[in-house]
Amino acid sequence: MSRINLLPWRARRREKRQKHFLATLVATALISAAAVGSVYFYFQNAIEFQVERNNYLRQETAALDIKIEEIKELDAIKAAVIQRIQIIEQLQLLRPQIVHLFDEWLDTLPEGVYLTGIEQLGPAPPKVGDPPTLTSNGIARIRGTAQSNGRVSTYMNQLDASEWLADPQLVIIQTKEADNGTRASQFTLTVQQRNPLLDKLRAQRIKGTPAGDGS
Repeated sequence: MSRINLLPWRARRREKRQKHFLATLVATALISAAAVGSVYFYFQNAIEFQVERNNYLRQETAALDIKIEEIKELDAIKAAVIQRIQIIEQLQLLRPQIVHLFDEWLDTLPEGVYLTGIEQLGPAPPKVGDPPTLTSNGIARIRGTAQSNGRVSTYMNQLDASEWLADPQLVIIQTKEADNGTRASQFTLTVQQRNPLLDKLRAQRIKGTPAGDGS
């Protein structure tokens, strides 16, 4: 029986398989390297894009901060201008106030009441809408003599009914006898000065109505 030597064939098949395995291994390594490289470059580009975006956002934020500071400065200037305008408006309305006050102090006097002195005590606490540097109201102290306590009460009622004077408060009242034998009441009271023009202006500001609108 003849014998066939299969060793060369087996060696060639083993060598072929080894080459195929190596080729597959190299291809897999190349594909893996390409995939890793692609992922690396993708994330690298994403990081660079995000860095550029962050830099852009920082620049825009800095620009907005500058604009915000400019707006704050403009708001401060606007508030100062508005306050000056309000002070000028009130000063214009305060000009005739002293004349009205003197008229009211005399027009409200009933018969039998005589004034001996008027003293300005100072401004009353400012109301809402008044600039902090100016107030329309003040407190005055009035001294006088009346023929009776009832006439003092009448005088206080007439003061309270005035548009330019309000809230009279009796400080002291004493009944004394004069040299001619008559009795008279000497009184001291305080009264709050008002300016209806400024009160109207203040109400308009609270409601948001323009100062020049008379409605």
